[in-house]
Amino acid sequence: MHDAPEAYLGDVVSPLKGMLPAYKEIEINMWHAICLKFKLDPAVTKEVHMADAQAYLQERCTLIPTIITDDPDVENFKGMIIPHIPIKGEEDPVVVARDFRNRFHQLKHRSVM
Repeated sequence: MHDAPEAYLGDVVSPLKGMLPAYKEIEINMWHAICLKFKLDPAVTKEVHMADAQAYLQERCTLIPTIITDDPDVENFKGMIIPHIPIKGEEDPVVVARDFRNRFHQLKHRSVM
């Protein structure tokens, strides 16, 4: 859920986001509104940040493998990369939405978020 504001604001790459303080403020406000609506703790845990970094690096290494050796981001998190995981893009959107909602409710009721 930590990326939920992107559903309303669009996804802005991190380097650009760092140059747009007004955007960052809007994103934070949107995050707090979403947390209020779904009764979530707005604090994002270290584990969520680590999983997000791992997903980012996995996508980057899978989609643009030639940059791995020269990218400091990849070097900093190299131990986190899980090699050879295919990125699927052909899933049925109805099934993906159902699975997301089910997992969201599982985690929310376990207070893992």
